[in-house]
Amino acid sequence: MKYQKSIMRSGSRFLFACGMVLLTACSRGGDGVPVLDPDFIAVEDPNRFLQFLNAQVGLPAGTYTLVAGTENPGVSGDFTITVTRDDGSTRNFSGSWTSSDGQNAVAGGGNPDFSYTMPYSGGATFEISSSVDTCLYLLDPGGSVKIGQSGGDGCTNPRKIKVETPFSRINLEANAKAYYHAIDPPLDENGDIDFANGTSTRDTLDKWKKANGFGKKCDQYFIDRDELCETHVIFRDTKDLGYGRDMHARMEKNPDGSVKRFAVFVRNFRVNALPGMQYTTLNLDAAVSNNDDPTGYDNIQWHFGSNAIEFSSYPYGTGEPRADYAATLPGGVYATNSGEAPLYAKFFTFRPDDVTDPNTTERRLDMVDLDSHGFKSMPGPCISCHGGMGRAQLPVDNDGDGLFDFAPPIPGGIPGDTQSQMQVIEVSTITFSDAPKWTCEKIRKRLHFINQGVLSTYKTVQDQYGGVLGYWQPEFAAELIKGWYGDSNANAEDPSDFTIPNASCDHLQNHFYDYVPKDWRPDPNTGTPPPGADDLFREVIAPHCMVCHSRRGTNLGTNQSPGTRQDIDFSSYERFISHAEQIERFIFHKGVMPLGGLNFDAFWDNSGPGRAELLASHLPGFNSFDSKGKVQRPGKPFAVIAAPRNTNAPVILSAEGSSFADSYSWEIIDTASGSDPAELSGADTARPVLSVDAGGEGEYTIRLTARKGSDTDTATVTVAIDNSLPLPSSLRFDPDIKNVLQNNVGPNCDRCHSPQGTPGGGLVAGIPVFYVDNNDFPFGDPGYDPFRQPEGRDLYDNVLLRINFKEPVESLLLRKPSGNHHFGECREGFDLTDTPGDCNGTNGDRSNYDLFLNWILQGAPK
Repeated sequence: MKYQKSIMRSGSRFLFACGMVLLTACSRGGDGVPVLDPDFIAVEDPNRFLQFLNAQVGLPAGTYTLVAGTENPGVSGDFTITVTRDDGSTRNFSGSWTSSDGQNAVAGGGNPDFSYTMPYSGGATFEISSSVDTCLYLLDPGGSVKIGQSGGDGCTNPRKIKVETPFSRINLEANAKAYYHAIDPPLDENGDIDFANGTSTRDTLDKWKKANGFGKKCDQYFIDRDELCETHVIFRDTKDLGYGRDMHARMEKNPDGSVKRFAVFVRNFRVNALPGMQYTTLNLDAAVSNNDDPTGYDNIQWHFGSNAIEFSSYPYGTGEPRADYAATLPGGVYATNSGEAPLYAKFFTFRPDDVTDPNTTERRLDMVDLDSHGFKSMPGPCISCHGGMGRAQLPVDNDGDGLFDFAPPIPGGIPGDTQSQMQVIEVSTITFSDAPKWTCEKIRKRLHFINQGVLSTYKTVQDQYGGVLGYWQPEFAAELIKGWYGDSNANAEDPSDFTIPNASCDHLQNHFYDYVPKDWRPDPNTGTPPPGADDLFREVIAPHCMVCHSRRGTNLGTNQSPGTRQDIDFSSYERFISHAEQIERFIFHKGVMPLGGLNFDAFWDNSGPGRAELLASHLPGFNSFDSKGKVQRPGKPFAVIAAPRNTNAPVILSAEGSSFADSYSWEIIDTASGSDPAELSGADTARPVLSVDAGGEGEYTIRLTARKGSDTDTATVTVAIDNSLPLPSSLRFDPDIKNVLQNNVGPNCDRCHSPQGTPGGGLVAGIPVFYVDNNDFPFGDPGYDPFRQPEGRDLYDNVLLRINFKEPVESLLLRKPSGNHHFGECREGFDLTDTPGDCNGTNGDRSNYDLFLNWILQGAPK
């Protein structure tokens, strides 16, 4: 009862004035942000919030071969293979050896093999149990070993082997462990990395606070007595996760006043006494009560964990592979402008051993459930909205310590640096307490300190990477923050100005989103941006998109309109509208944006301005209306076809990119002139196969109908069969795909995607992927070749990272060279316009696009 009494003293109107029965009626609408309601707007997967759209599935759809081998040849015995898909379905294969062929993984060899079809892209577990020491191999559709060992290396776990291919290669506990291994390696007593005998410095919240100096006096560079180096605020966020936030921040400075370290941790409070009601203002009451009332500290409630972010250069030391940072590659690939080791953001989540004990240890978590929808691997739930890159570059063990290193998303980058940035507190989206100590007026200057600290990290990023190709440039995000705080000079475009005014509570709470960047203000002379673009920014883009998108994008390349990058930072109306097709699809049909649950609900809650309608009015050719003529809301089937335009047969077609569909039907509605009708096998599946007879060259129009209950949606595609083209089933990464990446006619891909040059010559400092061959030497080894793959990267796997097997046409491997944010131009063979001259003069040639798509639909065999 101590907690309830303290809640009453803190001024809660909910537990007692309304009563628990009336909690719903009392809590909704108090701050204009709805409670997350799964029935409000349909989502296909409630756990898709706070996750990257490309889940990086472990197993593409396709037909695989299972081979049962043995540790030693010539043995006899029995075995059973069990395959369990992530949808729970299972299949068993049984067999025996009379005289086994040992570790032979070749289908049709001396060991039994079985065909297994994965009907969708996802995950599966393969387990073999045997009476002898056994091996298990999974061969991809091309016959290469995808899972298992070969070449005499021995087989692990004799007699029983279990191997998992996950639904998501990103959402893995192993990735989180590799991430923390990179940003929190064990240190010896001298502060140098010692993997054998060192100790972690950040595996509990107390150790993290100590490492970041919390509780210490301000350093000598905080000269002004009134200047804070550490502060504390309590509020409730209504846009992010709805928690009551008990937040602490600390800054350390260098002699020149620049940030040396900026760290923030927050104790999170969530009152979930009633199912589905965990996002109410009770969370704020809980945070305030458990901080203000000492009597509650012997029985703390509703504190379920803490998050922490630090912006620092840790863990650089003598043993760290980037200690001699400027010498990593010729010219210092991805080195800072000063050549020094950079500062970057690192993310941590902790949970108390006993959530009711304020003195218990809070230990670091690998897997977290921050939004009550399911567990996700750190740092994914954080970096998905902090500008990070979510490609699952497989961790590699570079130092031989048995632990995997978290490979940076950009070759030559820093292990553990996900390219994420710190986020400001958008003050208009928070709820302040009416408790005297935590009102807006009481904590306004402290919030200013925190937001100024975040902006100071942007200044450091600017100093480190300003002008470096491929790295996030902070000028626009800084301009936006300054403008939100009422800086009338925010448009000065002075990269040295990273300060914000000390705005009043009235401005912060009521006028925060008034600011509109200059490239969003309508220009009556040119018509660009068009009338209403400023309203669109204030009502939709600023409150629902900018928190993530302004921390994304790079300065790599411009589109064909001078000075307007076709980028995703949305810093101009032109950049935003260049993604109109994807915006309509992602928001109105697929329901995958906005990426946070509360933000998603707030966007669709049109009790205020019609945000969805306003956005739709600005999208060229918008045609997503329901049967009543209203803007389409997610939840209805949405049919999407992935199919090559020009191909040989038989060819796989895919509807996996469709949304909100539980059944599919395909039909041929027009056939090639003079040919016999073609055949669609598996016409009631998501992946049918189109076959034609020997004389069946020509065009075929195919219709897909996607269904959910009584609702349907259709899409059509035209496929031109050409017998002179290679059979889709014959395509392999090497040589077919690799040849295009490295040796195609014209400006081949590795002219840019390699360490040695750009179209204009000189080093590429931030190209996110190298399409060059692998290297046998690890990064930093004396034998390392700087013009090949660094950090033990694998060329084939680097390419797989750019494929979205669930939604093939969304694959970066296809979108980038076909003119979407790729220096604004198409590469040869990737022209989807079908109009001569519209795409880099390639005259409608999409041969390489179709080649790549066919290979992807086959499962991307190696």
